[in-house]
Amino acid sequence: DTLVPDGIFDLISGAMEDGNIVGGGFLRQFDSDSQWLELTCRLADWRSERWGVFLGDQGIFVRREVFERVGGFDENLPCCEDLRFSMKLRRQGEVVALHPPLVSSARRFDERGPIRTTLQDGLRAVRFLLGH
Repeated sequence: DTLVPDGIFDLISGAMEDGNIVGGGFLRQFDSDSQWLELTCRLADWRSERWGVFLGDQGIFVRREVFERVGGFDENLPCCEDLRFSMKLRRQGEVVALHPPLVSSARRFDERGPIRTTLQDGLRAVRFLLGH
């Protein structure tokens, strides 16, 4: 439920030509006119560019040897495996946030409400980061 831009592999290859880059992801956008979701995307972009943390809908990419070194995605986690992986990835070297953004479906936000869904997702991430 995420659309990628034309030439995505060229964008990734271009970024990975810099041997210091171990991986990264894309900025994100939703297929919605919701100002709330636009705000959450701007905050996520800031998080990604500032701290190098990406979520699954941001098209995470990584060098194979780095993926294997950090143990890949932890499939035993009930949630936030993308967050955990991204945090491990940024400790391996430089990560990059690429443009243009990937466009994800807002369906889940439309079904449950954008504010409620964002708050639930945020609470889930905070609980994960606190070890719950």
